[in-house]
Amino acid sequence: MNNIARAIKTGMTDIRRLAHGMSFQEDWNAATSYLSCMGYIWDKISATDLQNKSTAGLVFAYPARLEILAQRGYLTLFDSTHKLNCYGYNLFSFTCRDQYGNWIPGGHCLVERENSPILTAALKKLQFWSENKWRMAYALTDNSAVEQRAVKNAFPLHTEVDGHLHGHLLCTVHSDRTLQRRFKTQIDSELLQCMRKAMFSYQESQCTALCYEAIGLARSDKDKKYLEKEWLNTRQQWAMFARQHSQILRQVTTTNPLEAWHEKLKGSAGLVKGETSKHGILGCIRTVHDSAHDIDNRVKKSQLDERTLQTSLTKRYPLLANFPYAVQRLMSIEESKVNSRIQDGKTVGDFEFINSIYICFCRFFHRYQLPCRHIFQKDRQNTFLTSDIWTTYSIKFHEHGLEVFETPIPNSQNPRGTEVGESKEGRLARVLQVREVNERIRSTFYTLEESEPAAALAFVNALLMEVNTLLNQHLSQLEISASVPPSLPDNQVTTPISLPVSIFLSYLSNLEIIMLIPVLAIGYLL
Repeated sequence: MNNIARAIKTGMTDIRRLAHGMSFQEDWNAATSYLSCMGYIWDKISATDLQNKSTAGLVFAYPARLEILAQRGYLTLFDSTHKLNCYGYNLFSFTCRDQYGNWIPGGHCLVERENSPILTAALKKLQFWSENKWRMAYALTDNSAVEQRAVKNAFPLHTEVDGHLHGHLLCTVHSDRTLQRRFKTQIDSELLQCMRKAMFSYQESQCTALCYEAIGLARSDKDKKYLEKEWLNTRQQWAMFARQHSQILRQVTTTNPLEAWHEKLKGSAGLVKGETSKHGILGCIRTVHDSAHDIDNRVKKSQLDERTLQTSLTKRYPLLANFPYAVQRLMSIEESKVNSRIQDGKTVGDFEFINSIYICFCRFFHRYQLPCRHIFQKDRQNTFLTSDIWTTYSIKFHEHGLEVFETPIPNSQNPRGTEVGESKEGRLARVLQVREVNERIRSTFYTLEESEPAAALAFVNALLMEVNTLLNQHLSQLEISASVPPSLPDNQVTTPISLPVSIFLSYLSNLEIIMLIPVLAIGYLL
């Protein structure tokens, strides 16, 4: 106890704190010696910015974690965190998801100042150490011009690979916060909601239409130009339609895993919000090493769990044991929510059965293509998850983990907006697009109905005219008789007023979408 008290009085309880009288160069040399001792690869880098100012930096990586980055860095999250040392050097960490679902900090760099030349040099150094195996197809960051320019300079992105546009993606959380800061008044709430819908649109045409709608709602020319330049013209980076060809891009839409890593670093350094560390470069690197060592232990545990553990859900579904443990946990979490759905009185309808699996339209299924809470609830009511269906779900995970989600979806929607193929994913995309159009139509109608009934009537009439024009263009393909729609008996003929509605409903039936019936029924009554 006396030794502890003495240590507290002398302020030397934290060995990472910069020693009194130690110069920056001495601290730097001690840090590089520590990296060498711990088996890290490291190098000092420097770059000159546009103002002819030289910026120094230190790049370092642990070989085992760098190897994971080289293998799993198809999608790489990176950003900087500050206040981890008393010199004001910012720490960048480059993270990726391994096959067990852990986020691995594969490489790091400490930079004197944030600019694209020094960050480009760091990226190129890490790529060189990986023997050019690190092929970062997508970088996911916040809306930082420095990071975007650095990635563009260091990697051959923005090129067509497998028919898809590779490039820089923006975090949806940061994008939403940017919109909220810009349009924070109540008057702009409709515009904000419109842009949020655009962000999560699965079709480029839908996203573009919502962007133009938001531009129309802007109250000033300045806001209109801002939305057009910063959002409409950059929709490939922040909108979901550009990520539909890859399931990992559907699953990981934010930099939250990286933020969790930064919080871990600050917690390990003993920092509270707004506080700057008293550590030097050596102390900062010690913090990174200790925190990353915890990640290494988690990876080892995940490897052991993969071979030895199974979730309790395998007792009800024995074939679930054929899935990797990480995937079992995902489905177990979904299945655990069934009880609350039943208690709340929520029900589920029938599912589509395509390619020997059941299809749901919820977010979980869209991201993972695995049984979700709705499918599990339906199975409780009437068992239909047979062994053949479980085998179909699990076949892609044979001797694989979460890395299977890094493979581009065959024949999926091209993020540049080309025609969607007749694959299962393309069909789902079309269905979701029609549903989103339906939501916009209903929202517009009810808004007009509450404020201007005459405008609502004009809106419905215009809608019916547009639908009639559209369907007349496709009558030859649909083989619909103009006087006797196929959904009616031969002896029943529609009136001229209901003809567009009948044809349109018949067309929707071919798409297996009937969500627009209430809107058109109201239009018919009006």
